[in-house]
Parts: sequence; structure tokens; C-alpha cells
Amino acid sequence: MIVWDRGTWTPLHDAHKGYAKGHLEFELHGEKLGGRWHLVRMHGKPREKRENWLLIKGDDEFARSEGEPDIS
Repeated sequence: MIVWDRGTWTPLHDAHKGYAKGHLEFELHGEKLGGRWHLVRMHGKPREKRENWLLIKGDDEFARSEGEPDIS
């Protein structure tokens, strides 16, 4: 395993309720990533055993524009 970033996160709403509903909204305070993010549970396929989650960057001052290079 590689530790890609270090920092903290802060839930923007009740994290337990958000997890139960399948939508966590939080802020990251990392060395590489920052700002608002959404973690959304995806609907699984029949007989799929694990939950899949999608991480989506919120539109804020930390969001990169389309022409900016990837984070490394």
C-alpha cells in the first residue's frame, strides 16, 4: 500500500446518517487534496458482494480547471 496523501477530513453533515443513506459530504484538508467532496454509494449489480463507492469532487475554490495538470 502507498500512502498518497496525508491530512484530515471534516464531515459537513452527520457522518453516520450520511453513510446509512449512501452519501457522505465532507471536506478534505490534505497536503495534495482539499475542499469539498462527495462519497456516493453506487447501486450494485445482482449478487455483487461488495459495496462500490464513487468519490466526486465538489465545485469549490480547490477544484482544478480542465486544462490543469493531474495531481501527482
